[in-house]
Amino acid sequence: MRSLSEVETRLIATLLESRPETQREWIADTGMARSTFQYARTRAYARGWVYDRYVPHPSLGGIRRLAVLVSRPFVGRRTALAAAWVRPPEVALAWTSPNLSVTVLGLRDECNDLAEIARRLSLDPKELEAGAIVPADNDHLPAYFDFLGALGRLFDLEGRRTYPIPLVRPTSSGPASPPDPSSPSAAAAHRLLETIGSGERGWLGRSAPPVPWTLPRDQARLVEHGWLHWRVLPDLRRLPMGPRGAPSTLVVAHGRARPHVSGAFLVRGLVAECGVFPFLVAAESEGARRTLIGFLGRAPGMPPIPKSNPGSSTSAWLGSYVEGLKVVREPISTVTPLVDHRYAGWLAR
Repeated sequence: MRSLSEVETRLIATLLESRPETQREWIADTGMARSTFQYARTRAYARGWVYDRYVPHPSLGGIRRLAVLVSRPFVGRRTALAAAWVRPPEVALAWTSPNLSVTVLGLRDECNDLAEIARRLSLDPKELEAGAIVPADNDHLPAYFDFLGALGRLFDLEGRRTYPIPLVRPTSSGPASPPDPSSPSAAAAHRLLETIGSGERGWLGRSAPPVPWTLPRDQARLVEHGWLHWRVLPDLRRLPMGPRGAPSTLVVAHGRARPHVSGAFLVRGLVAECGVFPFLVAAESEGARRTLIGFLGRAPGMPPIPKSNPGSSTSAWLGSYVEGLKVVREPISTVTPLVDHRYAGWLAR
């Protein structure tokens, strides 16, 4: 497998930060000439290394809570479950493999019963490995599919300014009043999500998709006011290696957080004490306090990555704050994205 060049590494890091600034600031970040930047960016999308999504503010479509489920479907049920997961418009993500599946579902009701949520997705509750049902806000989802921290370690990058990116990305101006669901602004948001966020990987294999500052004014205004959040995501199966290797394993840790242990605390501690950057944290703050944490693992035999605190074991540190800790792993090469950050359904009522 080929490795990323230094220029490509800087480009990927800049893209994954997903900062909706001007093109001039973007290019200055990479240190590239304008023509080099445009060529490298187009090639990165054409090769499927990265792809774009726009994540709507959950309240824009009445999404009040998110259910994040990890399941182990019974043998012979994958085909039926695939059809069941693709159909509901509220399913934003469904990654499946022979032994493990990860699903994200937007909820408009107050259901807090994991077994009921599993049944909505045609899962037998016995197939459910773990799950968390959390309010759709940054306190409970402080890291939402933000891979830059983990990949930054593999790419040997410093200054990961945007990590962690939560579910709702703060804006400098703050959200204005939400558009009415029947307004032209809401229709503009839906058009953009259907065009770029259809759930398919890549951008037709031809060129890079439009960035926020090139969108039509009605759509750009929604980004500016925080009702749509632009995200650049990596295709972990296609992205070349960095100087310290490539991610090879999807790792999910789950358990019940101790009282007063928040998702933000877990993110800060994992980074500071263990040198680990989770890409996903979903943490309930009351009741069962179910907590899910997603990591990327490397292939065995790769040289160790220096830690800020060499004495801190990730599992031992987590076990101090998360009761009943369990860890499940699955090779990234076996994971199929049935639904891959599809958010248009969050706006449909």
